[in-house]
Amino acid sequence: MSAHLRGSGAFALPIVGESHYQEALEAICGPRSDEGEDRRVEARLVLENDNPHDSMAVRVDIQGQTVGHLSREHARQYRKQLERAGYASTDAYCKARIRGGWDRGGGRQGHYGVFLDLSMDDSTATSSMRMDQNERSRSFSTLLDDHGQPPKALYGPRVAKRLVSELLGLCKGMVCDGEIAEGELAALKRWLAGHPDAAVLYTGKTVAERLLRIYEDGIITPDERQELNELLLDLTGETEEHDQPLNLSTRLPFDEPTPTILFEGHEHVFTGRMLCGTRQDCEKKVVDRGGRVGKTVTKRTNFLVIGPIASSAWLESTHGRKILRAVELRGEGLPLRIVSEEAWIHAIESV
Repeated sequence: MSAHLRGSGAFALPIVGESHYQEALEAICGPRSDEGEDRRVEARLVLENDNPHDSMAVRVDIQGQTVGHLSREHARQYRKQLERAGYASTDAYCKARIRGGWDRGGGRQGHYGVFLDLSMDDSTATSSMRMDQNERSRSFSTLLDDHGQPPKALYGPRVAKRLVSELLGLCKGMVCDGEIAEGELAALKRWLAGHPDAAVLYTGKTVAERLLRIYEDGIITPDERQELNELLLDLTGETEEHDQPLNLSTRLPFDEPTPTILFEGHEHVFTGRMLCGTRQDCEKKVVDRGGRVGKTVTKRTNFLVIGPIASSAWLESTHGRKILRAVELRGEGLPLRIVSEEAWIHAIESV
């Protein structure tokens, strides 16, 4: 007995561990080329109850070969959806997209990525599952309000988080070949317009605003496309040298609670890549509000603003040295505050 899952066509759910199965993916796709691969296939989702590392694991097979797994979080969400639909012990099939894998000579080869057409959003998980034996359709169920929709107060924040995860998966698929095509930009814009709840959380909000700014004058310049490409590469960590996703800077020494962020007569220093715009854009916002901009952290610094894209190994990074210096000065009793870009943007919008 098996089930077939129908998604939205976004192919926005990336699998994990595919870096260990690059040979299998190359065998499925055939010889590498300069342009890389963009192949649609059928994926089998296998419940690995006997996995020695995680009894809740979900394996992904394509054409009889293992190519990776669902992430731990997605595996658990997926199993819950299967259970609600009455298919708790059923292997299932869904559409998948293999991207990347280009070969541009000189040892420069792109990483293959696999993206599933599978929703992890409980509020919209009406992706039907039909049984091979009788073709009867069933859908994932949830509590509905008077309008036939899940109560937003209950699922809103959770849905927003999952939509951002889906957005990042979509972005990862876009940058697999090292560049963003105009058609992909248009597709991303359509996705954002169709999923407004993704903008509830800061990451989705700022990516959406950055994209809409690019489209504002109706012309997409090569510089704008390259700017967005670099942002998404940093955000997803999908580069030739580093195929593991970077972490958003969450375990950093921010001031708690968030202090009042002042501008006039105060010096701001930035570190890390900003989501809301270029470094020059951020510096101009400070100057326009009567503040000063510093290049390094000194005793004159009042606020160190940390961009949300930071390596998990930030202590060894260049911007990590600014953070360490700020922590030292703060520990000496100087009025230096360490704040996130999100808090800084809230302050900008309130001035």
